[in-house]
Amino acid sequence: MAQHKDAQTGLVATTSVSIEDVIRIGKAVAETQEPDYFRGHSRIEVSDYGSEVLELVVKGGVAYKFKHLTFTVIAADHEGATLVRTHMGWYLTTQSKLWGIVPIGPKTLVGLKTYKLFLERLASTLQDADPTSNIVISATADSTRPPTRTGRPVGLNPAAES
Repeated sequence: MAQHKDAQTGLVATTSVSIEDVIRIGKAVAETQEPDYFRGHSRIEVSDYGSEVLELVVKGGVAYKFKHLTFTVIAADHEGATLVRTHMGWYLTTQSKLWGIVPIGPKTLVGLKTYKLFLERLASTLQDADPTSNIVISATADSTRPPTRTGRPVGLNPAAES
């Protein structure tokens, strides 16, 4: 199965906020995000968390019973700063069909709006906690490389690194 075009959407940040505080902030952002089912925002639930990892689930539908996507917030020490990454795990897609058989139009990643709202709120909260944070939210975020001072992840512009 091919990967959805938005499956690489994520956040990469370097900050002076401690690893424990990043996980606490991520948990607080998830728990305080208000669901708005009519505008396409589902609810985020914390499924598990540890000292460096926060696992979250986006749920929707009647009484928020159905899992739409899962994602992880990872915080680790990187050269004296905290490297924060998000990674989308499992996700559900839908696609319009003609006569219920013939696929028409692009596939839609269910729960993407809620996930992007979480990323924006997490970035804003991290920036408030540490104004010197370098944060990148991208549809093609390379979650293996920390952002530089320019806000661009290291290695994405080889000409600039030479």
